[in-house]
Amino acid sequence: MGMRIEWMIVIMILVMTGASYLLESRSNASKQTAFAKEFEVYDSQTIEVGKDGVENRLDAVYALRERGELKLSYPVFRSTTTQNLSAQKGRQVGDKIFLDENVSLLQKNGYLYEGEHAVYDKQKEILLVTSPFVAYIDKNVIRGSDLNYDLKNKIATAKTVHAILYTNDE
Repeated sequence: MGMRIEWMIVIMILVMTGASYLLESRSNASKQTAFAKEFEVYDSQTIEVGKDGVENRLDAVYALRERGELKLSYPVFRSTTTQNLSAQKGRQVGDKIFLDENVSLLQKNGYLYEGEHAVYDKQKEILLVTSPFVAYIDKNVIRGSDLNYDLKNKIATAKTVHAILYTNDE
C-alpha cells in the first residue's frame, strides 16, 4: 500500500510554501538592520559659520553618524573661547559633545584643564567635567572633582578642591 500521488503533491506544496515564508521573513530582518549608518568619514572637519565668520570647528580622525548621534575618534573642538578641547573618544548629540578618555581643554590664555569624562554644551559654552580633574593656571595647580566651567563668563565651580596657589609675595 503506497501513498497516493495526490497526497504527495499536497505535502510538497505545503513544504514549499512554508520554506518560502521562512526565507522571506529572514530577508526582511536583514534589510531593517543593514542601513543604520547615515555616514562614515575619516579625517573629518566640521566648520560652523555664523554671521561674524567661523564660530566652531570640530576635527576628528574618524566620524560615524548613526541614528542621529555622531560618534568621534580623537575629536578636537575649537571655538572663539577654546583653543583646543580634545579627547580620545567622543560623541555629539545636538549641541552637546560628550568626551571620554584623556579629556583636555587648553584655553587661549594658556590655562589647561584635564580629566577623564566631560560634557561640553556648545550653545551655553559650559564645560562639565564629570570625573576628577586637574587645572593648571599659570604656576597654580588645582585638583578636584565635578568641575562646572562657564567659558563665556569665566566662572568655575567644583567639589573637593585641593589647590596649590602661588602669590606674588616671595
